[in-house]
Amino acid sequence: MAQDRKMRVEEHAAELLELIYFVFDKGISALGDVMRGDLTRTQSGILWLIRAEGENGRSLPRKHIARRLHDWFDLSSPAITSALQSMARPPLGLVRLIESADSGREKRVLLTSKGERFVLAMTARGRQVVQEMIRDLKHDLSEARILAGVDFLRMAVAFFQRIHPQRHQPRTHGGHGSRSRARRGIGPHSAAVPSRAAT
Repeated sequence: MAQDRKMRVEEHAAELLELIYFVFDKGISALGDVMRGDLTRTQSGILWLIRAEGENGRSLPRKHIARRLHDWFDLSSPAITSALQSMARPPLGLVRLIESADSGREKRVLLTSKGERFVLAMTARGRQVVQEMIRDLKHDLSEARILAGVDFLRMAVAFFQRIHPQRHQPRTHGGHGSRSRARRGIGPHSAAVPSRAAT
């Protein structure tokens, strides 16, 4: 009996590894292509990072963005500076760089009104793709099985957070804390587990 369970775990692990890699390689890429519109992957990553981890979903310290983009894309500081400058200038005008209240030497990246609208549009496009996927799945799966899959993924994300926790958690202010960040969800490598209310 124990040997059978071990073999099943090994089989499930082998299949899940292939599925996880496929989602990471193909699924995230396809979803990102839909969501980012005319932006580059780096530019859309910056916007989604601010949405997911920023203060009130609107701003982040530049150094936090630089750390995370280096983790995601292995980008150099000049490449990150170039991406931010292009996003701040017309015709994009999606962000502004402002002095941090904590230190005049530090900068914060703040979404402009246009940037906030773009992030909302990104979110809507992403949700539309996922809704289409769910509608397609309902031809073969019951809603209960789909919800069970969502629960499994939520617990899987929590597991990966435990074994590889986010090292640089931004400070929050006002009425929005980690719970609101978790509801907003994530970027290329999500650090937030969505709540049941968000599904």
